Amino acid sequence: MKKTILLSFGLLTASTLVFQACKTGPKSNKSDKLTTTAATIAQGRSVFENSCAACHNFESNGIGPSLAGVTRELSKDEVMAFISNPKKVIDSGNERAVKLQKRYKSVMPSYFILGKEKIASLVAYLDTYRDLVKPFESDEEGIIEDPIPKKIEKADFVVNLEYAFQIPASSEELPLTRITKMEPHPNTGDVYVCDINGKLYRVKNNKPELYMDVQALMPNFKQKSGWATGFGSYAFHPDFENNGLLYTSHTEPTDTKKADFPLPEEVSSQLQWIVQEWKTNNPKGMPFNGTNRELFRMDMATRAHGMQNISFNPTAKKGDKDYGNLYIGIGDGGSVERKFPYVANGKHTPWGSILRIDPSGNNSANGKYGIPSDNPFVNITGEKVVKEVYANGFRNPHRFTWTKEGKMLSANIGQHNMEDVYVVNPGANHGWPRREGSFGINSQESMHKLYKLSEEEMQDGVTYPTLEYDHDEGNAVCGGFVYYGTDIPSLTGKYIFGDILKGRLFFADESKMEAGKAIDFHEMRIALDGKETTLLEMTNNGHAKLRLGIDANGDIYLFSMNDAKVYRLASQQ
Repeated sequence: MKKTILLSFGLLTASTLVFQACKTGPKSNKSDKLTTTAATIAQGRSVFENSCAACHNFESNGIGPSLAGVTRELSKDEVMAFISNPKKVIDSGNERAVKLQKRYKSVMPSYFILGKEKIASLVAYLDTYRDLVKPFESDEEGIIEDPIPKKIEKADFVVNLEYAFQIPASSEELPLTRITKMEPHPNTGDVYVCDINGKLYRVKNNKPELYMDVQALMPNFKQKSGWATGFGSYAFHPDFENNGLLYTSHTEPTDTKKADFPLPEEVSSQLQWIVQEWKTNNPKGMPFNGTNRELFRMDMATRAHGMQNISFNPTAKKGDKDYGNLYIGIGDGGSVERKFPYVANGKHTPWGSILRIDPSGNNSANGKYGIPSDNPFVNITGEKVVKEVYANGFRNPHRFTWTKEGKMLSANIGQHNMEDVYVVNPGANHGWPRREGSFGINSQESMHKLYKLSEEEMQDGVTYPTLEYDHDEGNAVCGGFVYYGTDIPSLTGKYIFGDILKGRLFFADESKMEAGKAIDFHEMRIALDGKETTLLEMTNNGHAKLRLGIDANGDIYLFSMNDAKVYRLASQQ
């Protein structure tokens, strides 16, 4: 019988499911001698942890398949060729390669930039698991192959992009930067851009200037390429011009300090996320100069699905109950994939939630921040709850925003099948890990399977998504903003979002978005220099690494980590 063994590598996002190099028949012995010195294997392990482990391990099929036994079935040359240029293997017409690419609905970028030495060391490390053969689960019973058969329709108009600026490179290798967030200052209107590698830039008149170097200011700062770790997010206090307060999230090694939110004893921690408060006595000063204090830190089961967004509600005014409350999105930390679904357990744990705290208060367990009196679970007695939780049931609440009317919208990066956007209300549960979007999932059985829910199951108190697409259309949703600019009438009042990997842009009528009510949306067509194009074509990479930003005028921008170029949605044709 012919065997199919999978080799796949993924970067960054939780939804990076990629094709695997395949071979049928006995393994070739040509050019197959592996260098197995301790130094080579150690180097290979480092490459694996930085570039592969977000999606793969040697024990089970997770986001991607187990890599156990891959060098037993494939030659060194075959493995190295695929790592260097996976698309070339697919384009060669390899029958099994094409079949598997269709199954996983994505193709990883080429890793030729690692160089032959590092790729060879990676293969040597994989070879240490050659005897741990894990069979590929080819046709899992009960799986819904195409959750949403209806395809997303394209718009009947084209949006012209206008080059705005480019953020300085923070790496000598691709991606050149890891820019992820762009929002305006609440008082000055100047745009600020966050680079996960540790930098916060102020952009004035389309000229970026370094405002804060979090990596330099935090001695234990830790970031790993290939993971959403490092400098996660930033949020200026709405009264920054008077109090000089700024908040950030970043990662540090596990056990740097005792966590305020430790994992259960049986779950090991791989790093910690920290929320930091910064204070400057010169709010108009450039660059930042001031002091800082830690609000809290929490342990994480893996390096994935962390603290990707912190923000203040920009519609809250002085005197409103929500004024000055900090919202913190925290994913499940990969705990569900590690078969600890109870870690992301609704109101009983902080993971897989959007938290809401008052940084100026002191009634938290550690006394360093406050818990707003109108948080949804504050008055629960008789059971242990995390009173900081505002809403829960998220795998990875990647980006959230508010409409001018105060409606909260959050994107949620899915597992193997679904990508979603929710209208978020206080106390709402959005289903994970019992639901992936509007479908059922049994995380203890298989992370790949989806189940159609009965009418009775749909009445289970879960808030289902208002926008949803499956992995035929994309692989990792990128949350965005409502367009309030004036140059593109067809987008006025539309919520703009996209797909991180495929770089596709979508838009939906915000006025029709309601909690639990699914609506249709369209794909945006874009043009650069008068020629219709795609972000994948613009960045010339297998993964677009799309992110979206907004300025004080309500204009929306798109950018990619690959080249750090920022474009404004400028006009329509």
